Parts: sequence; structure tokens; C-alpha cells
Amino acid sequence: MTYLKSFLAAASLAIGTATLLFSGVSTSAQDGAASLSTRMQDAARAGGGVVRLEPNQRLVVNDGVVLPRGVTLDLAGGELVAVLRSTNAAGVRMLSGSAIRNGTVSVISRGTPGEQSGAHAAILVGALYSENASPARMSPFAAPSDWRISGVSVRSDKTSGAAGIQIMGGANRGLIENVTVLDSDRMAGGIMLDWGTVGPVSSADVRGTAAAFARGQGWTTHPHDIDIRGVKIGRLTRSAGSGGGSVAVRLSGVHDMRVSGVVVEEVTQAGVIHHAGDLGYEFARAADAPRAHQGIVVENIDIRRTAQYVVWSDSHADNVARAANEGYRPRLAPIAATDIAFRQISGNASPRSIAQYGIRVNHQRGGSFSDIRVSGFDFGFFIDEQVYGLYIVRPYADESRRAAYSIGHPSRPPQDIRVSNPRSSGSSDGSNLVYIGNSADVRVVGAKALRARIAPSARRAKVD
Repeated sequence: MTYLKSFLAAASLAIGTATLLFSGVSTSAQDGAASLSTRMQDAARAGGGVVRLEPNQRLVVNDGVVLPRGVTLDLAGGELVAVLRSTNAAGVRMLSGSAIRNGTVSVISRGTPGEQSGAHAAILVGALYSENASPARMSPFAAPSDWRISGVSVRSDKTSGAAGIQIMGGANRGLIENVTVLDSDRMAGGIMLDWGTVGPVSSADVRGTAAAFARGQGWTTHPHDIDIRGVKIGRLTRSAGSGGGSVAVRLSGVHDMRVSGVVVEEVTQAGVIHHAGDLGYEFARAADAPRAHQGIVVENIDIRRTAQYVVWSDSHADNVARAANEGYRPRLAPIAATDIAFRQISGNASPRSIAQYGIRVNHQRGGSFSDIRVSGFDFGFFIDEQVYGLYIVRPYADESRRAAYSIGHPSRPPQDIRVSNPRSSGSSDGSNLVYIGNSADVRVVGAKALRARIAPSARRAKVD
């Protein structure tokens, strides 16, 4: 490929008021990476600073770059192309106090990439699963803080699906702003945040993990105190049969998080997914555990097309729950309390899709939805099994095929659900239906314009 041949790379290093100009010709991607790394290390040794590419340059590197502590990489409108062959490489990896801004990061995935969505991602913040081998052998990428990603466009062509930006457990006090995730038929997601591990932690072995946790040899880590705002996500059209499709924003095992001002053109799974993670906070340390699933706000989101969900939310440590069914005694309730707030979100089902649920909530204790509008789904709002204490205010369901609002589950009924001032529109039989199935203490207020159907198994249900 032509961009793997000779290219011009020029950069300036700005520290304080001094600016040093670096320029030269690289004849290989290896030379490009070495040259850029040298400049960034010089900046780091000088106490931090800005490494700036010459405007609109394309810089090709092998196996990505690492941003040292205190160093900002300014792409100056250019493109960093990372040709990745190592299993768990990423286009850019960030340490504490680092930043990247003003350009594009593209990944060309080669070799045999790891299955984690952070492997061969454009930007990776934090340590991947297994990189923190033990408390004595921590990854240098563990728990970065005070990092910033601004004005950057991202993409990856990893066949098995990567994230545009992947944030891993322990990453904290970060900012992602004015970012664009470019169109892709391969990427698994736009911005994905996932819990992480230290030591011998395994979702498949809860008892073994509990023993390691008790010995102080293993625990989970969780992204927190991160602000994501002003994000544009293009058409992520990965097949829904490829690991579930694509998601714009995924939050798994996080706390104290704000996501706002996101516009999504198209996804094949969900606009926003919030999950507790396989283990929840069952093995989180004292600094994280009290904040489990707390302080999360998702607002001002526009999902223009989704093939499955606008929002799917739970607070369920499902692997812990399964272990409890086999005799394990959990430290924390597998269905955790959360105060997650979804506000001012709109979303439409993709034409000719199998979209069943605009908003789906299951296995969750607490949380709220306000000023949410969805259109074109089988069920506009679907409140499923083991949901407790959920509040929904001023929802709007348009063109729902089976029911605008459905609350209930045959064997594990939702309880204490409050819906205030629901609205609906559409021409199908279900477009103005409020259905309350097997449940307890469901109250729907301000729904006189809607048609209600209450099953005999609904205990103390009221619609007025």
C-alpha cells in the first residue's frame, strides 16, 4: 500500500514557551514509530509538553504508540495510521496525564488480534484483561488518571470487532470530547467502557476468584469519574450475528460517569448499553465498592437508527447470581442498586429491522428514565424480569407494533414501577397500549389517553 512507503513526518515539541522543530524523512513505519517515540520521551523527560505533527501529515507506525505521562500528542489535522500485528496492541495507549487531540487515529489490523474489543482499538486507556497478572506484576497501563481525548476521529478494521475508544477498569478522571467515530462495517462499538481485573480473576470461577480476593491476590477494577461529551458516531453496520452487532456507547461495571451530547447515525445492537458486568462489584476494593453503579448520567442522546435497542440497562452480576444458585454466598446482592439516570434520549428502529425493544430494563434495582422518545419498535418501553424501584417520567412511544409500554414477567415479576405522563402515537393495534403483566405495585399516572390491559396476575396495579 502506498501509505506504507516513504512519507514525510515533521513535528514540533513545545515545552513552556520554547518550541523545538523536528523534521525528517522516514523510510518505514518502524522508523516513524521510533522517531515519534523519541520526541515524546524527550518531552516526558523535560517534565511534559506537546508533541505536534506538521499540519495534515500522515504518520504510519507499527504496533501503535504509547503516550508518556504528561505528554500531549497534537495530530494537527493529520492522521496516525497504526499497522497492528501484536495480539493486544492498540493504535494509541495512554498513561496518566497524557492527551491526544486534533486529528485521526486509524488502525490497520493484521496478524491474530485478541478477541477483547480493546485489542486493535484505535485508542486504549487502561490495562486489558490479563495484563495485570498479579498485585506484584501490574501493567504500566493500569489505572491511568487525568487523561484527555479531544477532537479526534477514530476507526479500526479489525475483522472480529474492536472499539473506536476502549476504556478499561481503573481508568479515571478522564475526558472524551468532540470525538467522531467513523463509519465501519466491522467495529464492535464506538466508545466502550469495561471493568478490569488484577490477578487470578475469572468470571467462570466465582469461588476461585472469591478465594483470591480474600487473600488479597485478585480483585476487579472499574472505570470512574469520566466525562464523555460531544460525540458523533457514524454508521456502525457490523452484522448483528457477529457477537451481537455494534453499540454506540457501552458502560459495563462503571461508576460516576457522565455521557452527554451523543449523535449516532446507525448501530446494529444498541445506542447505549449499561450492564453491571459478569461479577459486578462483588470483588471490588474498598475505594470502588461503595460507589458501585452510582453517579451515572446518560443524557441528550440521539440514536437515528438501531436494529435492536435504543437503551438496554441492567445492574445484574449474572455470573455471581448463577454461583449463588449453586451455593456460593455473595458479599453483595447480585442485582445491585443503581441511581443511573437516562434523560432526553430519542431513538428510531432501523427500517426492516427486527427491533423489539426501544427501551429495555431487566435485572435492575433503581434508576430512572425521563423525556425519552422511541419510534418503530415492537415494544416502546419493555420493563422485564427482576426490575425494582424504577421511575419513568414523560416517556413517548411512537408506532409501537405490540405495545407502547409493557411491564411484567411470567416468573420473576418487576415490582414498584412508576410511570408518569406516558404518551404514544401510531396506527397499529399496540401503538397506544399499556400492558401490565405479572408484576407488583405498578402505577401508571396520566395515561387516560392510552388503552390499558392489566393481567390477572398483576398485583396492585393501577392505571389512571
